[in-house]
Amino acid sequence: GESPYGNLFRMLYGFLEEIMSKADENGLSKMNDLLASLTERQSNEGGELYYAGELFKQDLDIALNGLNAAIELGVSDLRVSNIDSLGAPVKVLQPVKGESSVLNNTASIGVGVNPFRTEFRLLIKGKGNEVEVHNDLVLGLSLENVGVMLEV
Repeated sequence: GESPYGNLFRMLYGFLEEIMSKADENGLSKMNDLLASLTERQSNEGGELYYAGELFKQDLDIALNGLNAAIELGVSDLRVSNIDSLGAPVKVLQPVKGESSVLNNTASIGVGVNPFRTEFRLLIKGKGNEVEVHNDLVLGLSLENVGVMLEV
């Protein structure tokens, strides 16, 4: 036939492309409905992902030009909110005319009432010969109506 390796990917992509190109009455992508349902399974709240606890931890011992220090780095408690704030249309894996090896991806993030937000806890501890540092920070980023374009 015309698809010796099957057409499952083509059918799935066609389904997603149709959802990504449609907008609701507020100009938001219909893809947000799918994102909300998928994220609700993980966090019990549509459009939000939350990973409690430690995601990354690294202990380092540094000995460099007389500097001897023990350093601990850690990332924990990652929260991503309003993932379902995509504006329409969302374009993924679109071929670029005249560029056979380039795919275009575009989206608007943080569209609507609530911005796209992410936050995480960053731990930086260090102990050296003459100094001791302990910083436990909560860092966040809020994006409102941001256009993103990525060519791969």
